[in-house]
Amino acid sequence: MVLEALEAGLYSGLTERVVLPNDLTIEHVLPQEWSTHWPLSDGVDPFQGRLERDVAKHRLGNLTLVTGRLNPKMSNAPWSDKQAALREHSVMRISTDIRNAERWDESAIAARSERLADAAVAVWPRPNDSDVPSDQPAPEASAGSDWARPAGPPDPENPSAFAPPLTIADEVGVGKELRRIIQVTRELGLFPRPDRYSVMVSPPADKRMYLFTVWLQWEESGSFRIWKSPTAFAKWIPGVMLEGAQAALGSSEEAGVLLARDTEPLLDAIRSLVPADWAPPSFEERRAELMNLGIESADQLPGQILRLIDHRAAPSPEIALRFAAGTLGLDGAVLRPQQSKGDPWYFQVRHPKFSQVVAYAHPRPGEIRIEYRLNATHDTYGVATARDNFYGIVLVASDDASVAVAIRLLGDALAAP
Repeated sequence: MVLEALEAGLYSGLTERVVLPNDLTIEHVLPQEWSTHWPLSDGVDPFQGRLERDVAKHRLGNLTLVTGRLNPKMSNAPWSDKQAALREHSVMRISTDIRNAERWDESAIAARSERLADAAVAVWPRPNDSDVPSDQPAPEASAGSDWARPAGPPDPENPSAFAPPLTIADEVGVGKELRRIIQVTRELGLFPRPDRYSVMVSPPADKRMYLFTVWLQWEESGSFRIWKSPTAFAKWIPGVMLEGAQAALGSSEEAGVLLARDTEPLLDAIRSLVPADWAPPSFEERRAELMNLGIESADQLPGQILRLIDHRAAPSPEIALRFAAGTLGLDGAVLRPQQSKGDPWYFQVRHPKFSQVVAYAHPRPGEIRIEYRLNATHDTYGVATARDNFYGIVLVASDDASVAVAIRLLGDALAAP
């Protein structure tokens, strides 16, 4: 089992090994039926919140191992009860960060997913991974592989990203329609984002948000399950009022069916909502703006890192840029963007002498959060915080002084054995 292998891989030699019982089961910390005891936060759009939570509950970071007797006792219980049960009954390393978490939400699940993914790479290393430059393009598919099937309109960020849903769309019989959705939404300045069985279309201002999502299905001789959010169109598209979005798209935000023959009418409705002269600035324009911030060495950062910071930290990217540029002065440090569903979310700091990531950096507007491969007993310099984790030091830098500490901690991590 994957989780059992990860549990074994989390032992550092400083901790006692636990003999795993035979009746371990997978526990969803955020329950699969979450609505009763896990309400959405105030101010969260209900449509967006439900979709994001339903995705988060199945992520690796939301899963752990418990005994077969403990699992039904936790079931759909509130977070406080689940954490208390893990603290009382679980001693496995894989649950340490859950036992110590202050809260359990989509961001906590995403962060733990990243840490477990890094642990998985250590358990099942990819050959010569450390030799791949951070800005090297994805390798070309071999002629006989599934990835060599029609890849749809080229994606400058991730050339093969749309291959999985388009392959299935061709099999289902709506390949032409899905390509039109990708093409037209790109032309309108929106952001189509692929998953294995679906494509989500987001506003460029916040690519985590959904304007609409199409999910491939075999019904009706090939069709889509579709979620549309007039509320999101009104919120994120300039000049669009809710009444106008509902008139164009319908008032319901519940799931529906999009037939192949209705694809063009849907795209016409979306065209009617998106201003003809509206489009996000090109990256070259945004790059020029970033360079005008006057941050030393920012012009030496890889293009993918600049794109990531621009995407995640706008409209206040200065702190994230200062940290990223500061890493360039550390000998051997390599920055590598990490993507989720084709969309860059954070970057890793790596070094050839380490097989594991030295630090994870999460750019945000006005700040950057860094998790360091340092023991929790390491000096926090009065700014960082410690936690019982393989990445035991965490710092949220939000000004020049804390950025300086962030670079100092990174130097410590690079110097660690």
